[in-house]
Amino acid sequence: MTALKAKLSQSLAANESVTEQSLLVRKAVKTIEPVVEPQLVVTIQSRLKKAYQATLASRYGIKLPEDDDFWYVCALTLLVIELSQSNAPGQDQTLTKAIHKRFPRSLYLFQQFSAALFEQPDQELNNLLFFPLLATWVDKIEGIQFNGILLAHGQSTAASIQGVVNNLCGNYLFSALDMSVDVSVKDISRQVQQYLASQSASAKGTIVLFDMGSLRQMFTEIRDVSDQELMVVNNLTTAMALDIGLRIQRNDSFESIAKASLKFGETTDTQYYEGLSNQKNVIVSCMSGVGLSEEIKKMMTATLSGKLEITTEDYKDLNMILENNDQRFFNNTQFVITTTDIKSDLNIDVINIYDIMEKPGYQCLEHLLMAAGESKKSVKNLMDQMLRFFSIEGVKDRLQFMNPDIVIGEVQKITDRYQDYYGIELDGKIKLNLYMHLSLMIERMILTSRTGQGAAYQPQSDKEREFYSVSRSIFKGVEMKYNIKIEDYEISLMYQLLKPYI
Repeated sequence: MTALKAKLSQSLAANESVTEQSLLVRKAVKTIEPVVEPQLVVTIQSRLKKAYQATLASRYGIKLPEDDDFWYVCALTLLVIELSQSNAPGQDQTLTKAIHKRFPRSLYLFQQFSAALFEQPDQELNNLLFFPLLATWVDKIEGIQFNGILLAHGQSTAASIQGVVNNLCGNYLFSALDMSVDVSVKDISRQVQQYLASQSASAKGTIVLFDMGSLRQMFTEIRDVSDQELMVVNNLTTAMALDIGLRIQRNDSFESIAKASLKFGETTDTQYYEGLSNQKNVIVSCMSGVGLSEEIKKMMTATLSGKLEITTEDYKDLNMILENNDQRFFNNTQFVITTTDIKSDLNIDVINIYDIMEKPGYQCLEHLLMAAGESKKSVKNLMDQMLRFFSIEGVKDRLQFMNPDIVIGEVQKITDRYQDYYGIELDGKIKLNLYMHLSLMIERMILTSRTGQGAAYQPQSDKEREFYSVSRSIFKGVEMKYNIKIEDYEISLMYQLLKPYI
């Protein structure tokens, strides 16, 4: 048998076809044919078929020939192996390594079969059976260019889906890892690493489908143990696995499989890129909840060019992401917008949403957005939308009957007219104060003007007299719309608010 193993290793190294190696084995085992009892062959064939049905057929979709000659040769080979088997430790692994180099996926399947057949499945000599058993399947098995893995909690959840998909597709597309409920993501990544070590190092990518857990954490853990392209999809179902399996079988591109996986429904997510996104992105995370983050996202989506992907993250999740990932994970992240300062050792800009309301904060936001490809006009539109939103949030519980959406629109126009006349640009914080003051003032005038209340006001300087005259013109539209008259005292308050800027 030593000479046969040497010939097989040489044939593999010379890149000869698996048919040549199968013929070498067949020629060697036929020498014992005259002395073998027919009933012994039948018994051995039964053992082979039982192991085959339990592994290759049921789990991997491999349909071996049914003819008697095929099983006869396999039985003779098994008999030779068992007659020659050695219990000596530290046996040479030359043949195993040679098979793995040429046919890694096929060897992996053979090892699953061996575990069900042999008492000592890791014996080097067992590999003689590899050639007559899988010779007709090697090309098809090795032709699959992606590593497919199904991960599920439970005793046989993943294995069940694996069997259905591999059999419907008629080839080994997925391996299955069934896990206990309390297994950690690190334990899963170790199992995945062990599996990938048994597969082809030249595979185009790895595709992992799993039932539940953190998509991003799973991606990060597996990314650390594999340098191949990686796609991770959560909420595993049989239909999903079958769809992806058929695409793997067709040798579709990694990108097209990844994009197709996005269609499996709202509860299913896919990650196939390093970091939060494979394009330039901004993270929005507010301690007050996802609601505020989503509102900010809506405003950014509505006013910016669309070049940036806006991603919302729960505040606690964001801190965990920052803690558990390196700078590479945030290569495409331009900056983070939050309501609470975040501490991190990573080189990533964090802007407090409330700081944007003041000039330095706004200039910082403007600089970052323009560096990411946005225009000055779109940044201003975003600021206007944010001011409107925070003004509405600030006054909606204080207005008695006016619609805050409508009244904020009016006060924005009033503020813009003051800025145009005086040639000034007020920062967000001042605008926010003005919006809230004017909104409450208009409602107050509606309530008081009909009673004839209000004291006369005398301007004290030319500058104040000019402001008074300008204000009368600016407020004319809102006075006519609501049938009110803005009192002199209210204009004097406006003067005090704007005096430092005009």
